[in-house]
Amino acid sequence: MLEPPKTVFLDQNKWIDLAHAFEDPSANRETYEIGCAMIEALKAGQLQFPLTSGILIETYRMRNDDHRRLIAEVQARLSQGRVFRNRDFLIRHEILRFFEQDDPSSISQIPPLWWMSRHFLEAFVDFQTAISEMGLEAHQVKGLLADPILALFDWVASAPSDEREMAIGHWEREAGRLISQFDERRSRLKDESFSMQKRVYATTLAIEEQDRIISVCLGSGRDWNQLTENGPKILKDIIQYVSTYQAEIALACSIERLGRQIQLNDLRDMSSYVAVLPNSDVIIGEKLFVNLARQGGLGKRFGCELHTDLSSLKPFL
Repeated sequence: MLEPPKTVFLDQNKWIDLAHAFEDPSANRETYEIGCAMIEALKAGQLQFPLTSGILIETYRMRNDDHRRLIAEVQARLSQGRVFRNRDFLIRHEILRFFEQDDPSSISQIPPLWWMSRHFLEAFVDFQTAISEMGLEAHQVKGLLADPILALFDWVASAPSDEREMAIGHWEREAGRLISQFDERRSRLKDESFSMQKRVYATTLAIEEQDRIISVCLGSGRDWNQLTENGPKILKDIIQYVSTYQAEIALACSIERLGRQIQLNDLRDMSSYVAVLPNSDVIIGEKLFVNLARQGGLGKRFGCELHTDLSSLKPFL
């Protein structure tokens, strides 16, 4: 059986660097050559470069049409339309794996790239939900399925400005709500140790996620009441088992300890790293989140290499 390609996550600044290098190779010859080698590694099945919802949003919200199209073209070309699946899918899948630990046959049936999709909409929600929420007609769905690369490019590069502004406004309002929660928790726990801060976050997360956890349990045919006869320990075990939860706890608590106001970009970056840390072989990102991941031991925990320079890809090309 062939090994799947290594998965490389690039943060938005690296995509911008690549786009500028492809536009003007003479301005940054090294980045251009790395980009060309990435294309060859992609064709050879050695590497893949899926995107996240956070990366798609960052490109989508660019107000300069030419710049947005330039970045979108490079992202669509190198990602081949592939994305890391949305948080709900990742968490539900891992919760199900937790319940199936006593059934080795079910674990063996998990495809190696279960966390990835060829349909960019699944970076946000599952495909059928997206079709329903967007009111897509049959011919539009057929187009999305027929050419995922073009579908991604068209959505990012060609969306009408009023549609983009409405979506951006929705995302920013939701981010503002989350920032308020971060600020409240930061103020309440400012005198607590980092380990206590993580325990509080994990406990809060267990309460907030209980409905989702019970839903997966019941959907798998298990009796939640039997599983919880010994008290709430199972919730704690699930929070500790699910890698998406663990990445979120570590990064969220680290962000709360930053000596500055939390920004919208922090939340978009965090959403990306929560998805990619457990599922990538290599991450090339900006210094803040790479350093936070290193400090939390997340690279070692998830077997992921963490770098800040695009030239770090050279050994893989």
